[in-house]
Amino acid sequence: MVALCGAKGCNGRSSTEEVLALTVLSVIVGVILAVGYYFMFVTLQNWVAKGSPLRMLVMLSFIIRLAAIMAIFVVIAKWTPLNILAVVLAFVVVFTILMLVWIYVMASKRQGGPPPDDGSGAN
Repeated sequence: MVALCGAKGCNGRSSTEEVLALTVLSVIVGVILAVGYYFMFVTLQNWVAKGSPLRMLVMLSFIIRLAAIMAIFVVIAKWTPLNILAVVLAFVVVFTILMLVWIYVMASKRQGGPPPDDGSGAN
């Protein structure tokens, strides 16, 4: 991944600086992938919520999105010098945070709720 060009590296920077720069770039790529994947998810959910006649395609679209992100990770791991661990970790962290925010927003928009429990245990 890091070229072996001596103590200062090929372009005059030290090897540690190159590794750090590559790791930061890897995190940025992971964040961009997470945001893109999140927007694909939200777009699909909004489309299905509006009464699309193709509701059965929700599971298929999940599998397709999952396969696409896995293919992107494989390409990054095999053909780029990016740190795949940093990419995947950034993706998971950012996507989880975005999903938690989305769930919170959806739950706070919810109209009504379950009736209050009177403590009697009866349904």
